[in-house]
Amino acid sequence: MLPTTDPRLFDLQLEDPARPRAGARAGNGASRRRRRPAPLLLAVDGNGLTHRAFHAVGGADAPPGAAVERVVAMLARLAAELRPTACVIGFDDAGRSLRRERCAHYKSARPP
Repeated sequence: MLPTTDPRLFDLQLEDPARPRAGARAGNGASRRRRRPAPLLLAVDGNGLTHRAFHAVGGADAPPGAAVERVVAMLARLAAELRPTACVIGFDDAGRSLRRERCAHYKSARPP
């Protein structure tokens, strides 16, 4: 993993490939410099993904580890399709959350 201070991570080189660079001669191929794709962050709702995987494999009646395998398979499929630079997975805190603090009625009808 690259450190966050690595300047290459954010070197996007946004110049127009059709326009020759300063000092480049026309016709010699110097203006066709390959550009790196922009960094892409894959942000995943961990609670939503695990809930979906849990029910997709049959819930509590599924074999042990089946939901974990499903989560990994879904993440692998997303990574192969999107080719992200980095991935972050967020989970709710079981005890506290900003949403619960600001909206006391959030999920109040659900059993504990």
